[in-house]
Amino acid sequence: MRQNRMLALLVPLMLLAVIAQAKEQKAMRLSLLQAVKEHKVIITAKSSSTLYNQKGLLLSIENTGKENIILEVDPAMVFSPEDAQYQNLIIEGFDVLVVNAGKSRIIGMQSYCGESSDRAPVADLPYRYARQGDSIMIKTLKFIRDNKVKEDMAQHALWVLTDNHDLSDVYDERDPALSRHFTAFMGKLLGVAAPQYFTVKELNATPGELVSNQKVLKLVTNLQWSLSRPESLSLSIYNTSGEKVASYFDHKAFPKGEYDLNASFETIDYPEGRYTIKLYSDRETLKQMIVELQ
Repeated sequence: MRQNRMLALLVPLMLLAVIAQAKEQKAMRLSLLQAVKEHKVIITAKSSSTLYNQKGLLLSIENTGKENIILEVDPAMVFSPEDAQYQNLIIEGFDVLVVNAGKSRIIGMQSYCGESSDRAPVADLPYRYARQGDSIMIKTLKFIRDNKVKEDMAQHALWVLTDNHDLSDVYDERDPALSRHFTAFMGKLLGVAAPQYFTVKELNATPGELVSNQKVLKLVTNLQWSLSRPESLSLSIYNTSGEKVASYFDHKAFPKGEYDLNASFETIDYPEGRYTIKLYSDRETLKQMIVELQ
Protein backbone atom coordinates (compact mmCIF):
# COMPACT_ATOMS: atom_id res chain seq x y z
CA MET A 1 0.00 0.00 0.00
CA ARG A 2 2.82 2.38 0.94
CA GLN A 3 4.62 1.62 -2.33
CA ASN A 4 1.45 2.41 -4.29
CA ARG A 5 1.16 5.78 -2.54
CA MET A 6 4.78 6.62 -3.43
CA LEU A 7 4.14 5.73 -7.07
CA ALA A 8 1.01 7.87 -7.04
CA LEU A 9 3.11 10.82 -5.88
CA LEU A 10 6.02 10.20 -8.24
CA VAL A 11 3.97 9.93 -11.45
CA PRO A 12 2.59 13.53 -11.32
CA LEU A 13 6.07 14.86 -10.47
CA MET A 14 7.63 13.01 -13.38
CA LEU A 15 4.88 14.28 -15.65
CA LEU A 16 5.54 17.87 -14.57
CA ALA A 17 9.27 17.44 -15.24
CA VAL A 18 8.55 16.10 -18.75
CA ILE A 19 6.18 19.00 -19.47
CA ALA A 20 8.75 21.53 -18.20
CA GLN A 21 11.44 19.94 -20.33
CA ALA A 22 9.18 20.03 -23.38
CA LYS A 23 8.47 23.72 -22.80
CA GLU A 24 12.18 24.46 -22.44
CA GLN A 25 12.94 22.59 -25.67
CA LYS A 26 10.47 24.84 -27.51
CA ALA A 27 12.00 27.99 -26.01
CA MET A 28 14.47 30.12 -27.97
CA ARG A 29 17.90 30.60 -26.40
CA LEU A 30 19.39 34.11 -26.34
CA SER A 31 21.82 36.17 -24.37
CA LEU A 32 20.10 38.85 -22.29
CA LEU A 33 21.74 41.69 -24.22
CA GLN A 34 20.73 40.11 -27.54
CA ALA A 35 17.15 39.73 -26.31
CA VAL A 36 17.07 43.40 -25.30
CA LYS A 37 18.55 44.48 -28.65
CA GLU A 38 15.93 42.46 -30.52
CA HIS A 39 13.15 43.96 -28.34
CA LYS A 40 12.12 40.55 -27.05
CA VAL A 41 12.50 41.52 -23.39
CA ILE A 42 12.40 44.66 -21.29
CA ILE A 43 14.70 44.90 -18.29
CA THR A 44 14.46 47.18 -15.27
CA ALA A 45 16.60 47.12 -12.17
CA LYS A 46 16.78 48.38 -8.63
CA SER A 47 19.09 47.86 -5.67
CA SER A 48 18.12 45.17 -3.20
CA SER A 49 18.38 45.26 0.59
CA THR A 50 21.55 43.11 0.59
CA LEU A 51 25.17 44.30 0.34
CA TYR A 52 26.52 45.68 -2.93
CA ASN A 53 29.03 42.82 -3.24
CA GLN A 54 26.41 40.15 -2.70
CA LYS A 55 23.04 39.96 -4.49
CA GLY A 56 22.86 43.73 -4.55
CA LEU A 57 20.80 44.18 -7.72
CA LEU A 58 17.26 43.02 -8.41
CA LEU A 59 16.79 42.50 -12.14
CA SER A 60 13.26 42.42 -13.54
CA ILE A 61 12.97 40.79 -16.99
CA GLU A 62 9.70 40.98 -18.93
CA ASN A 63 9.22 38.69 -21.92
CA THR A 64 7.07 40.76 -24.28
CA GLY A 65 6.79 38.12 -27.00
CA LYS A 66 4.80 34.93 -27.59
CA GLU A 67 7.67 32.48 -27.20
CA ASN A 68 9.39 31.21 -24.07
CA ILE A 69 12.99 32.35 -23.83
CA ILE A 70 16.01 30.74 -22.20
CA LEU A 71 18.21 33.69 -21.25
CA GLU A 72 21.92 33.57 -20.61
CA VAL A 73 22.76 36.62 -18.51
CA ASP A 74 25.80 38.34 -20.01
CA PRO A 75 28.76 38.84 -17.66
CA ALA A 76 30.06 42.27 -16.61
CA MET A 77 26.87 44.21 -17.31
CA VAL A 78 27.23 47.65 -15.68
CA PHE A 79 24.15 49.34 -14.21
CA SER A 80 24.09 53.06 -13.31
CA PRO A 81 21.94 54.51 -10.51
CA GLU A 82 19.26 57.11 -11.07
CA ASP A 83 20.98 59.19 -8.37
CA ALA A 84 24.63 59.84 -9.38
CA GLN A 85 25.90 60.07 -5.79
CA TYR A 86 25.57 56.29 -5.53
CA GLN A 87 27.89 53.72 -7.05
CA ASN A 88 27.52 51.77 -10.28
CA LEU A 89 26.77 48.08 -9.85
CA ILE A 90 28.45 45.42 -11.98
CA ILE A 91 26.75 42.04 -12.19
CA GLU A 92 28.74 38.84 -12.38
CA GLY A 93 26.41 37.21 -14.93
CA PHE A 94 26.71 33.73 -16.46
CA ASP A 95 23.28 32.84 -15.00
CA VAL A 96 20.74 30.93 -17.13
CA LEU A 97 17.00 31.37 -16.59
CA VAL A 98 13.72 30.77 -18.39
CA VAL A 99 11.21 33.59 -18.90
CA ASN A 100 7.91 32.35 -20.29
CA ALA A 101 6.00 34.22 -22.97
CA GLY A 102 4.16 37.26 -21.63
CA LYS A 103 5.61 36.76 -18.14
CA SER A 104 8.18 38.53 -15.95
CA ARG A 105 10.97 37.22 -13.74
CA ILE A 106 12.65 39.06 -10.88
CA ILE A 107 16.04 37.70 -9.87
CA GLY A 108 18.71 38.84 -7.42
CA MET A 109 22.03 39.18 -9.23
CA GLN A 110 25.52 38.80 -7.74
CA SER A 111 26.92 42.32 -8.01
CA TYR A 112 29.98 44.41 -7.21
CA CYS A 113 30.59 48.10 -6.68
CA GLY A 114 32.02 49.87 -9.71
CA GLU A 115 33.00 53.16 -8.05
CA SER A 116 34.63 53.05 -4.63
CA SER A 117 34.49 56.85 -4.31
CA ASP A 118 30.66 56.87 -4.31
CA ARG A 119 28.00 55.83 -1.80
CA ALA A 120 26.72 52.33 -1.18
CA PRO A 121 23.17 52.06 -2.55
CA VAL A 122 20.12 52.20 -0.34
CA ALA A 123 17.33 49.68 -0.98
CA ASP A 124 15.00 50.15 -3.96
CA LEU A 125 17.23 52.68 -5.74
CA PRO A 126 16.38 52.59 -9.49
CA TYR A 127 19.18 51.48 -11.82
CA ARG A 128 19.46 51.27 -15.62
CA TYR A 129 21.72 49.23 -17.88
CA ALA A 130 24.65 51.38 -19.06
CA ARG A 131 27.23 49.17 -20.81
CA GLN A 132 29.16 45.92 -20.68
CA GLY A 133 32.66 45.68 -19.26
CA ASP A 134 35.66 44.79 -21.39
CA SER A 135 37.19 41.36 -22.01
CA ILE A 136 39.52 41.67 -19.01
CA MET A 137 36.58 42.26 -16.68
CA ILE A 138 34.67 39.33 -18.23
CA LYS A 139 37.67 37.00 -17.77
CA THR A 140 38.14 38.22 -14.19
CA LEU A 141 34.49 37.58 -13.33
CA LYS A 142 34.69 34.12 -14.89
CA PHE A 143 37.71 33.33 -12.70
CA ILE A 144 35.78 34.59 -9.66
CA ARG A 145 32.81 32.37 -10.46
CA ASP A 146 34.80 29.27 -11.47
CA ASN A 147 37.05 29.44 -8.39
CA LYS A 148 34.35 30.49 -5.90
CA VAL A 149 36.31 33.59 -4.89
CA LYS A 150 34.85 35.17 -1.74
CA GLU A 151 32.95 38.44 -2.16
CA ASP A 152 35.43 40.77 -0.42
CA MET A 153 38.45 39.63 -2.48
CA ALA A 154 36.33 39.71 -5.64
CA GLN A 155 35.27 43.27 -4.84
CA HIS A 156 38.86 44.46 -4.46
CA ALA A 157 39.68 42.76 -7.78
CA LEU A 158 36.91 44.72 -9.54
CA TRP A 159 38.24 47.99 -8.09
CA VAL A 160 41.62 47.20 -9.63
CA LEU A 161 39.83 47.31 -12.99
CA THR A 162 37.42 50.20 -12.38
CA ASP A 163 39.27 52.51 -9.97
CA ASN A 164 42.95 51.66 -10.50
CA HIS A 165 43.37 50.17 -7.04
CA ASP A 166 46.55 48.24 -6.43
CA LEU A 167 46.69 44.51 -7.17
CA SER A 168 48.11 44.01 -3.67
CA ASP A 169 44.60 44.76 -2.30
CA VAL A 170 43.32 41.49 -3.80
CA TYR A 171 43.74 39.14 -0.84
CA ASP A 172 41.74 36.70 1.29
CA GLU A 173 43.34 35.85 4.62
CA ARG A 174 41.42 32.55 4.66
CA ASP A 175 42.98 31.39 1.39
CA PRO A 176 46.50 32.73 0.72
CA ALA A 177 47.14 30.19 -2.04
CA LEU A 178 44.04 31.27 -4.00
CA SER A 179 45.00 34.92 -3.42
CA ARG A 180 48.41 34.36 -5.03
CA HIS A 181 46.82 32.36 -7.89
CA PHE A 182 44.19 35.05 -8.52
CA THR A 183 46.65 37.97 -8.51
CA ALA A 184 49.03 36.07 -10.81
CA PHE A 185 46.09 35.49 -13.19
CA MET A 186 45.09 39.18 -13.08
CA GLY A 187 48.72 40.28 -13.46
CA LYS A 188 48.95 38.35 -16.74
CA LEU A 189 45.69 39.91 -17.97
CA LEU A 190 46.91 43.41 -17.11
CA GLY A 191 50.53 42.94 -18.12
CA VAL A 192 51.90 43.72 -14.65
CA ALA A 193 53.90 41.75 -12.11
CA ALA A 194 52.07 39.85 -9.39
CA PRO A 195 52.40 41.62 -6.02
CA GLN A 196 55.17 40.69 -3.58
CA TYR A 197 52.98 41.56 -0.61
CA PHE A 198 49.28 42.06 0.15
CA THR A 199 47.23 44.56 2.11
CA VAL A 200 44.06 43.77 4.06
CA LYS A 201 41.51 46.59 3.86
CA GLU A 202 38.08 46.95 5.38
CA LEU A 203 35.04 47.25 3.12
CA ASN A 204 32.36 49.75 4.04
CA ALA A 205 29.01 48.51 2.74
CA THR A 206 26.70 50.55 4.98
CA PRO A 207 23.80 51.76 2.78
CA GLY A 208 24.06 55.47 1.97
CA GLU A 209 27.66 55.83 3.20
CA LEU A 210 30.80 56.52 1.18
CA VAL A 211 32.65 53.33 0.35
CA SER A 212 36.15 54.79 0.02
CA ASN A 213 37.50 53.97 3.50
CA GLN A 214 40.57 52.09 2.31
CA LYS A 215 42.70 52.14 5.48
CA VAL A 216 45.21 49.28 5.53
CA LEU A 217 44.46 47.00 8.48
CA LYS A 218 47.18 44.42 7.85
CA LEU A 219 50.24 43.92 5.72
CA VAL A 220 50.81 40.33 4.58
CA THR A 221 53.81 38.88 2.80
CA ASN A 222 54.92 35.44 1.70
CA LEU A 223 58.60 34.68 2.34
CA GLN A 224 60.50 31.67 1.09
CA TRP A 225 64.08 30.88 2.03
CA SER A 226 66.50 28.02 2.64
CA LEU A 227 69.11 27.47 5.33
CA SER A 228 72.19 25.30 4.87
CA ARG A 229 72.79 25.35 8.62
CA PRO A 230 70.85 26.30 11.79
CA GLU A 231 70.32 30.04 12.23
CA SER A 232 68.81 32.51 14.66
CA LEU A 233 66.56 34.79 12.60
CA SER A 234 64.47 37.92 13.06
CA LEU A 235 61.64 39.21 10.89
CA SER A 236 60.86 42.89 11.42
CA ILE A 237 59.37 45.97 9.76
CA TYR A 238 61.18 49.33 9.69
CA ASN A 239 60.08 52.88 8.86
CA THR A 240 61.91 55.31 6.56
CA SER A 241 64.04 56.53 9.48
CA GLY A 242 65.39 53.01 9.95
CA GLU A 243 63.49 52.51 13.22
CA LYS A 244 62.09 49.08 13.97
CA VAL A 245 58.32 49.49 14.38
CA ALA A 246 57.32 45.83 14.84
CA SER A 247 58.70 42.29 14.78
CA TYR A 248 57.02 39.09 13.64
CA PHE A 249 59.68 37.16 15.55
CA ASP A 250 63.04 38.06 17.15
CA HIS A 251 66.12 35.79 17.32
CA LYS A 252 64.08 32.67 16.68
CA ALA A 253 66.02 29.44 16.18
CA PHE A 254 65.55 27.72 12.81
CA PRO A 255 67.13 24.38 11.85
CA LYS A 256 68.52 23.99 8.34
CA GLY A 257 65.92 23.37 5.64
CA GLU A 258 63.40 25.00 3.29
CA TYR A 259 60.87 27.55 4.55
CA ASP A 260 57.63 29.03 3.20
CA LEU A 261 56.04 31.56 5.56
CA ASN A 262 53.02 33.87 5.42
CA ALA A 263 53.72 36.74 7.81
CA SER A 264 51.28 39.53 8.71
CA PHE A 265 51.73 42.84 10.51
CA GLU A 266 48.90 44.84 12.09
CA THR A 267 49.30 48.26 10.44
CA ILE A 268 46.06 50.10 11.18
CA ASP A 269 47.88 52.61 13.41
CA TYR A 270 50.86 53.10 11.08
CA PRO A 271 51.15 56.47 9.30
CA GLU A 272 51.20 56.44 5.52
CA GLY A 273 54.57 55.96 3.93
CA ARG A 274 57.25 53.52 2.85
CA TYR A 275 58.32 50.63 5.07
CA THR A 276 60.92 47.87 4.82
CA ILE A 277 60.32 44.26 5.80
CA LYS A 278 63.56 42.43 6.63
CA LEU A 279 64.35 38.79 7.39
CA TYR A 280 67.86 38.70 8.87
CA SER A 281 70.37 36.97 11.09
CA ASP A 282 73.22 38.48 13.04
CA ARG A 283 75.42 37.87 9.98
CA GLU A 284 73.29 38.92 7.00
CA THR A 285 69.94 39.98 5.53
CA LEU A 286 68.23 37.02 3.87
CA LYS A 287 65.19 38.85 2.49
CA GLN A 288 64.27 42.51 2.17
CA MET A 289 61.13 44.09 0.73
CA ILE A 290 59.93 47.69 0.34
CA VAL A 291 56.20 48.23 0.92
CA GLU A 292 53.94 51.27 0.57
CA LEU A 293 51.12 52.08 2.97
CA GLN A 294 48.66 54.65 1.69
